[in-house]
Amino acid sequence: MKTTLTGPQIESIRSAMDLRAAELAAVLWLHPGTLSRWRSAPGVIQIDGIGAPIMQALSARTPADLAELGEQIRDDLYSRGPMRATARLLTRLT
Repeated sequence: MKTTLTGPQIESIRSAMDLRAAELAAVLWLHPGTLSRWRSAPGVIQIDGIGAPIMQALSARTPADLAELGEQIRDDLYSRGPMRATARLLTRLT
């Protein structure tokens, strides 16, 4: 599965979730440099792998929902690790 988003859309998701780029990258199982390239790329970015369905689902959420989700993800990320944070994210998005 692939999805397409623009750099500003990706940055908007990150910002609404109030996550640092490294935190979002960890939850998406990406190298922080990959997320940075996506955020600053001109035009449309094709996203595949585990990030595709997650980013597609996140792009359909309201800013308020993203803010709440971001807070939960950050708590899990620092208390239980990236695997638990990703599991929570996937659970909330399905």
